[in-house]
Amino acid sequence: LYKNGTLKPPFAPTTYNPVGSYVTTFTLPESWKDMPITLRFEGIESCGYVWVNGDMVGFSKSTFDPVEFDITPYLVSGVNRLAVEVYRWCDGSWLEDQDFWRLSGIFRSVTVYAKPSISIRDYYFRTHLSQGKALPTLTVDLESYSIPSALASLQLSLRDGDAVVASSHIKDIQIYNEKASAETKWEIDLPRLWSAEDPYRYTLVIELMD
Repeated sequence: LYKNGTLKPPFAPTTYNPVGSYVTTFTLPESWKDMPITLRFEGIESCGYVWVNGDMVGFSKSTFDPVEFDITPYLVSGVNRLAVEVYRWCDGSWLEDQDFWRLSGIFRSVTVYAKPSISIRDYYFRTHLSQGKALPTLTVDLESYSIPSALASLQLSLRDGDAVVASSHIKDIQIYNEKASAETKWEIDLPRLWSAEDPYRYTLVIELMD
């Protein structure tokens, strides 16, 4: 990162930048046939190019954040080959320019997983208190893979141990352009509140029904 003894942010060095090459193979289970497949890296320092069976599927330089690639189009039946080229430095190195040991490479888990063609992408649970009641709002985002239009249903419940304190069944959610969102609101009397002294928690269950 030095040029004539002086740092030049936000540029990566061009005369000294070691590269690590990783290669492995994996075989998909038969039960994953016709399902979308995702490759997930929990951490790459500082940036990496990713290939599957010789085809480049993407690039990442968000060092300490998970990154995912849709590798479905690049897979073959039987053995598949995964290759990653990791650079020691990149311009993204300056984004997390803290005082810590910079140990480059793939330093966290790597996962390949399958999910249904229609699946839960994300959810948001927010609540506030009013006159002794909890008023939570739950929003669930859905996505479909290569299905532009579809219908889905959700079963949502908030549980206190074995007891269900709130629930909703949302039917016929229209997925359009491969995305959809559904929302429900609840009202809970006299909720047990979380605190540092009494870190009590409820259980939220989100089910995508087929």
